[in-house]
Amino acid sequence: MPRLNLRWKAQGISDLDRWIEGGSGAGGFANAGPYVDEDTALTLSAVWACLRVLSGTVASLPLPVLRRIPEGGKERAPKHHLYRLLHDRANDEMTAFECREILMVSLLLWGNGYLFKQHDQGGRVIGLYPIHPNRVSVSRPAAGAPLQYAIDMGSGEKRVYGSRNILHVRLMSADGVTGRSIVSLAREDYGLALAERQYGARWFGQGGHPSGIVEYEQTLSPDGRKHWKEQFTEKYGGLGREHGILLLEKGLKFHQITIPPEDSQFLGSRKFSLNEVARWFGVPPHLIGDLERSTNNNIEEQNRDFVRYNIREHCARLEEVFHWSLFPEADREEYFAEFVLDGLLRGDPKARAQMLGMMHDRAVLNGDEWRSLENMNPMPGGMGKVYLAPLNKAPLEKVISGEAKPSSAKNPPDVSGV
Repeated sequence: MPRLNLRWKAQGISDLDRWIEGGSGAGGFANAGPYVDEDTALTLSAVWACLRVLSGTVASLPLPVLRRIPEGGKERAPKHHLYRLLHDRANDEMTAFECREILMVSLLLWGNGYLFKQHDQGGRVIGLYPIHPNRVSVSRPAAGAPLQYAIDMGSGEKRVYGSRNILHVRLMSADGVTGRSIVSLAREDYGLALAERQYGARWFGQGGHPSGIVEYEQTLSPDGRKHWKEQFTEKYGGLGREHGILLLEKGLKFHQITIPPEDSQFLGSRKFSLNEVARWFGVPPHLIGDLERSTNNNIEEQNRDFVRYNIREHCARLEEVFHWSLFPEADREEYFAEFVLDGLLRGDPKARAQMLGMMHDRAVLNGDEWRSLENMNPMPGGMGKVYLAPLNKAPLEKVISGEAKPSSAKNPPDVSGV
């Protein structure tokens, strides 16, 4: 019987190598012919590029632990025990970036990402270790019962844990137990892309196409036909030999075959496959090297849409799982982790300066807050902490106290061009 461990306890990670190492995937043959699983899909440059863009972007975003402040708003909480775990280093062997990158790759390829939670004696999470999805089986023993995670440790050994020890992130799910694998859903499209690549490799490896027909007025014996074909292929077949000089003997005649260019070109089909892969992952084609429909005017907006409708979705999924799976119940009201997306959503410098300038002139931002958004240090002496009133640029507290009077001008100053 597998060992059941539904409650937390201080855990070692001596089996880390076996957990990360994958077993056999749930692949299958596409109608186009090739066998498609997570590993073969990764050999497609479009799949690799999409994974790199998505996993690398999410992993590179700052993920600080924040504290809700009584006055409203939030502030960083670097002294919280999860701050270092989520922001800097996931465990003794892996940075937070590497851990989130592995988690995202597992999520995007297998539809599920798993982390083993290492606890100290007090029950606090002190380490996060990725587990290869192929080694995890998820089940619900009975209706209403908590999920169980059976981990294949190799050599027939399985260990069963509960959610107290396993952090589980799902992609789109149909049953709420496991997520759906993009590779399994897109098997036919990926299989077609693999078949096109194999066809192209054979096309060029074997000389592109049969360039003609050799005619002989007499009948060759089977051995003679086989010998002649082998000699012909050896001399004139394959890449680098397709334009050699052909010598014919004994009344042999060569008839040229012309193939229409559209019949021998498959680049259009391969480009379609690239866009299909990008569509499955929700990545704009220009981010994986296809600039055909992109211009300087629309790339910036496409990038912002990518952040709003794709990256933000993945970040929200991780934030909520981290909140309910890592934070002690007593901390959930006050503390939470949140990805910082401001840098990805920035517009062009002029538009951003105009927007921040208007917020500063309307006492929404002070100087230090503005500088912080631009990754700059606060002004010395606390000068940047002052808010300015909209009309006469006096400190806001002086306007409230009556020390400074608003401008008597009938029309407020025009700041639209700031």
